[in-house]
Amino acid sequence: MTDDIKLCLPPVLTLLGTFIVVTFTAWLNTRSVHAMIAELRQAGRADIAELRTEVAEGLGELRTDLSQLRGELKLDILRLENKLDHYAKTQASHSEEIRLLKGRG
Repeated sequence: MTDDIKLCLPPVLTLLGTFIVVTFTAWLNTRSVHAMIAELRQAGRADIAELRTEVAEGLGELRTDLSQLRGELKLDILRLENKLDHYAKTQASHSEEIRLLKGRG
């Protein structure tokens, strides 16, 4: 080997080794980041599925509560209508009694 090659060979080999190490490290880091992203996606999908289930259950409960309240409201309206009918009949009866009393006097 010539003296020029002997002088250039160690720095060139050092650069080549450094390049290999840096490239390998970057590759490992990329794989690690991709694995973390995959885990986060999976966790996110699981959270979304759980939230969808909770929302569906909540909507079911709300529908049940709403149906129950609607039924109670219908009953209250019927009771109020009955009271109004009774009040109207009572008032008519009282008016008739008053008219009859005035007619006697």
